[in-house]
Amino acid sequence: MNFQEAVNYLTGLSKFGINLGLSRMEYLLDVFDHPEKQLKVIHVAGTNGKGSTVTMTANILKEAGYRVGVYISPHLYCFTERMTINGQNIPGERLAELTNRVKPVLDRLPHETDLAEATEFEVTTLLALMYFAEEKVDYVILEVGLGGKLDATNVVNPLVSVVTNVDFDHMDQLGNTLGAIAGEKAGIIKANGRVVTASSEKEVLDVIKGVCKEKNARLWQVGKDILWEKGPCSLLKQTFNLQVGDRRYENMETGLLGEHQILNAATAFGITQALKEQGVVIDESAIRSGLAQSKWPGRLEIMQENPLVVIDGAHNEAGAKILHKALTEVFEYEKLILLLGIFADKAVGDVVKELAPLASQVIVAKSHNPRALAPEELAQEVKNYNPNVLVKDEILEAVKDALALAGSKDMVCIAGSLSTMSEARKYWEK
Repeated sequence: MNFQEAVNYLTGLSKFGINLGLSRMEYLLDVFDHPEKQLKVIHVAGTNGKGSTVTMTANILKEAGYRVGVYISPHLYCFTERMTINGQNIPGERLAELTNRVKPVLDRLPHETDLAEATEFEVTTLLALMYFAEEKVDYVILEVGLGGKLDATNVVNPLVSVVTNVDFDHMDQLGNTLGAIAGEKAGIIKANGRVVTASSEKEVLDVIKGVCKEKNARLWQVGKDILWEKGPCSLLKQTFNLQVGDRRYENMETGLLGEHQILNAATAFGITQALKEQGVVIDESAIRSGLAQSKWPGRLEIMQENPLVVIDGAHNEAGAKILHKALTEVFEYEKLILLLGIFADKAVGDVVKELAPLASQVIVAKSHNPRALAPEELAQEVKNYNPNVLVKDEILEAVKDALALAGSKDMVCIAGSLSTMSEARKYWEK
């Protein structure tokens, strides 16, 4: 297989859906000589904030002089974004070579064992672990796909386990209470490990603290062990102060906007403290420059300023609440034009109720992803909160209409699934 054939093969595995469990990963890793055992890993779970926390942590380690492998999902543009080393995507030919190597084993899996077919996420995780081990990176940051305890990434023994936060999402897989969901995410905590969390809900913290006590794991808690203060902000950056113990770090910066990104920065800072406890050398200048350089596409990302256009991947209730806060506290505008495109398997009503009432005009559209909700159905949800709804078939068509409606002092916010963000960004890439 060449690169495109490999990508087609890997994405074709999505037909096997989500099948949580570690038995297939354990079998495959055994066949390929356990690449995960060669890696020093930071393992990141959470409902929201994983991507920003991952990129901030990776930038800090890179600035400290290390080669850092990062594994995320899904990708925004190209499949190779899922596996990077110091910000460089895996070469297409390398992805193809790895895929060709594992395919014969995958083909035999359901016939020679009592295991089901491996899923797209499981195979991609295997490829990432093999790639990073063969490249002998210094550290790997693995983003959990879904939950934690039974996620395909939970085959590592990490230096640090991270639970950014816990909120309601994927309840069909993880449970209907915050405690149940927290239990799934806390499943990445290992015996005698280090743990960092920014969770603040008592129900969630009780679970995380309980698992840490049971496993004798050291817990760093943002808001208790790591304190933060918000400073001045602009459309280009925001400043903040951090404190751990008696040590204070003033006038830190990040290009990521929104108070939640300061929380994510504090989480990344907590990860550095947990690593430093284990002898990893990270000086203050690396922390400062790593946070200052951090960008994450599709997270309160400003595409243009006249009129102001911001895109944000608020695809669940927690993300929509964060975006609501930013729209009312960070940005100034006369009218808000909101463009929405959301997956059908999300809590659509919860997202809509947070965002639609803020807008003078809502435009709904459907991305090309098969999971996307039909715009007519989305429009019905919006009308429960805002009567001013336009229905468009294509995201790019909706972007053009939104811009046409916006005056120079207005704001266009494009929100929803990452596939909506990806298609919308193409307007500016032209």
